[in-house]
Amino acid sequence: MPAGAPAAAATFTLDWDRERKEAGRARVAGIRPGAYTLRKGTPAGQDRCAVENDAAPAWIVIAPQSDWPRLDTQWKSYGAWFRQLETSGAAPGVVATVRRAVLSSLADTVEAR
Repeated sequence: MPAGAPAAAATFTLDWDRERKEAGRARVAGIRPGAYTLRKGTPAGQDRCAVENDAAPAWIVIAPQSDWPRLDTQWKSYGAWFRQLETSGAAPGVVATVRRAVLSSLADTVEAR
């Protein structure tokens, strides 16, 4: 669902094992480029999903495939800074907020096109 907009929801399957691959990619049709929150769930009938309430939501960026290399490079360029922030004693909530802000700013570069 769009970040900050609880009304609309879209259901799609993302087959991704974070332990094997750092980045998860999937084709999703009918969703505009931008920042979204992703909630984990299990299939519950045609085009429906039962959201797992105890699973933490994640932020994702939906972007055209042609933008992926640029976005991936930009996201990775923040890696050392994120690690420094994590090891500096910053509260986990602060680190998560900073990560979401960076992700949102990257999404803005896609939406502006």
